Amino acid sequence: MSKIKAVLFDLGNTLFKLGKQEDWDWVGIHKEGMEKVGFNIDVDRLRQAILNIPEETLTKKKVLYGEIYRFHKEIIKYILESLGYKDLTDHKLHLATMSARQVIINVQSLSDDALPCLEKLTQKGMMVGVITNAEGQTAINSERMGLARYIDFIIDSAHVGVRKPDEMIFKIAINTLQRNCENPLQPGEIMYVGNELEEDALAAKAVGLTGVWLNRDDKRVDPRVPTIHSLHDLEKLIL
Repeated sequence: MSKIKAVLFDLGNTLFKLGKQEDWDWVGIHKEGMEKVGFNIDVDRLRQAILNIPEETLTKKKVLYGEIYRFHKEIIKYILESLGYKDLTDHKLHLATMSARQVIINVQSLSDDALPCLEKLTQKGMMVGVITNAEGQTAINSERMGLARYIDFIIDSAHVGVRKPDEMIFKIAINTLQRNCENPLQPGEIMYVGNELEEDALAAKAVGLTGVWLNRDDKRVDPRVPTIHSLHDLEKLIL
């Protein structure tokens, strides 16, 4: 009988399919987002404006509650001013920012192996949860993707004020499980699966969880933690 009683997941590139942000079409995302709220955008000038965003602005990015919004709003303001829009009202900047954020959300799709994996875990009676560095919209996005009925709880960095790989976010999840299970679970009975070796698998292992590295990129493994290349492979680790 497996000692694992609960399986927790990362979202981006684990349950959700995101790809790498550096590969996203940032010009297309901002053009679509800003044109939806009334701005007339020239693609070539937009591309140059994005390339000219000051480094000190880009390095401000944090993923705690509200900070991604403020960060992106500052980016939108810089881009629009570079395109010749002056005297921008806070309301107009808000609309443009939220529109661009929605385009980014729409880029997300469900990983092909997510639902089959969650279905099997549910059938086994496993507790299922999510620990993710996000913007406070994880519950809404999970509902939209059809994941909500499989997930018992969500730890979203934006709401708890701490993000991976900080051990506190994993301890919050442990405490949540211990409060909500009839027989409180111990860390060794909890598995955490994520696509980042350091931030997910090793960070989870450091607090006593079974950290699993989901390496979708290639066939590399790491001797310090179990490694899988698809969520279809997770079941064999639980048997």
